[in-house]
Amino acid sequence: MTGTGSISELGYVSLRARDLSAVARNATELLGLEEVENNGSKAVFAAQFGRREIVYTQGSEDGLDHVGLIASSSDQLAAIRDKVRFGGYTVISEHPFEDYIDEGFAFVGPEDSRGTCTPRATRTAW
Repeated sequence: MTGTGSISELGYVSLRARDLSAVARNATELLGLEEVENNGSKAVFAAQFGRREIVYTQGSEDGLDHVGLIASSSDQLAAIRDKVRFGGYTVISEHPFEDYIDEGFAFVGPEDSRGTCTPRATRTAW
């Protein structure tokens, strides 16, 4: 289901983990997620076939890294980028953090929260 606003859905959540192998094991063995990718510093998991919903990245502390948001269209993506800048927040990259996403941008929002935004139609096949 998609929404009617600029953001149509939540794409994924990216978390930092001090012990990547332990969280990867928990994701598969306890939560039943499918491991889609694991390069030793980042592990990506899917709850649904063809999706990437949880990303764990090796870090010095456990916590939220960023949230991936999906805009309803490329036009809405541009509008969101303008709203982020108008709101006084920083666009830190003109590209999304994750390499499997073709188009989008990354920003720092309220309380130093980080996010990426990409249009629904231009995501690569997951």
